[in-house]
Amino acid sequence: MIETADTEPEYDDTAIRFLEALWGEGYLSPGGPDEVDRVVEGLSLKGKTILDIGCGAGGITLHLVARHGAAHATGFDVEKPVIETARRGAARQGLERRVSFVQAPPGPLPFTDASFDVVFSKDALLHVPDKDALFSEIFRVLRPGGVFAASNWMIGHDGEPSPQMKAYVAAEGLSFAMASPARYAEAMRRAGFTDITVRDRNPWYREVAR
Repeated sequence: MIETADTEPEYDDTAIRFLEALWGEGYLSPGGPDEVDRVVEGLSLKGKTILDIGCGAGGITLHLVARHGAAHATGFDVEKPVIETARRGAARQGLERRVSFVQAPPGPLPFTDASFDVVFSKDALLHVPDKDALFSEIFRVLRPGGVFAASNWMIGHDGEPSPQMKAYVAAEGLSFAMASPARYAEAMRRAGFTDITVRDRNPWYREVAR
């Protein structure tokens, strides 16, 4: 578990370059902009203010503004190298006025209540062990009637991971706190969310991983 923003980063410059080579500039996990489009499918983001939790190298944050017409998007991450990479990407695309990137330690989100129309997250929530606290914070920073849209790696149960999963996590060298879709949905309900929909993307990911 990452305890402070100043500990040795899991996503250092070498890791960032490697993952961008796999998934595209500004992207540290599978799917790229097409997968982002799928997560927000059916949502109108034009003119909205968006928070991207676990923004990584910033590709998603920039895409939400450039492609989907968000008025402003804020990318948040706990690690310094990815935030620096994201800021350079914003400068290259000339989007500095429509995006901002914030680094802060894990814990309560560093934003005031009811700050955003939409909260987005892709492949980042698995790093947060306390799902109840996580969704309570997301609910807090959303405006009334706001929307939370996310994609995340999960497991089908909440018991001990299989030996194969343990081997995978050890090989990744990252802090994982995966949970079942049911546990995520229950944590969202407890936080106050309604109209919760969960879709299984394992078949898609298996092909990407292959």
